[in-house]
Amino acid sequence: MNTSITNRIVMAALVAGALSVPFAHAQQTPATPDDLKWVSAPASLPEGAVLKMLKGDLEQPGAFAFRMKLPAGYQIKPQSSSAIGRIVVVSGALNLGVGDTFDVERTIPLYAGYVHRPDKSPYFAFTEEETVIELEGVGPWAVTYVDPRDNPMLTSH
Repeated sequence: MNTSITNRIVMAALVAGALSVPFAHAQQTPATPDDLKWVSAPASLPEGAVLKMLKGDLEQPGAFAFRMKLPAGYQIKPQSSSAIGRIVVVSGALNLGVGDTFDVERTIPLYAGYVHRPDKSPYFAFTEEETVIELEGVGPWAVTYVDPRDNPMLTSH
């Protein structure tokens, strides 16, 4: 009889635990776009870009996600980043190219809804209009420029 009571207690604990997961998830409060504030992008990117953190911390190990607003005429010189796992175009168009040399003619426009999963190859980009992209990856954030002179952290603005 003790075994039957023990089994019932264990079963009740398992059911309560399983039910608490959806309940805890339901208690989370969604964030509206106004809840998330635009801040300057990391210093490793050219001035003018701003971002809203959606998840994580760019300086720490672990998953991160953020939206970044790029102004019209913004350029990202050839670089690579092992931290980025996915880029999604939210609005506007990101003209993206792959290679060691920035060349407008070797880009393709990615419009809202496009998803890009960069590999370790250097890539470059520019915008003709204000563009918002969402980036996801695993930190810490790091950017390596093909030409170190393109690194805004090493040059004066």
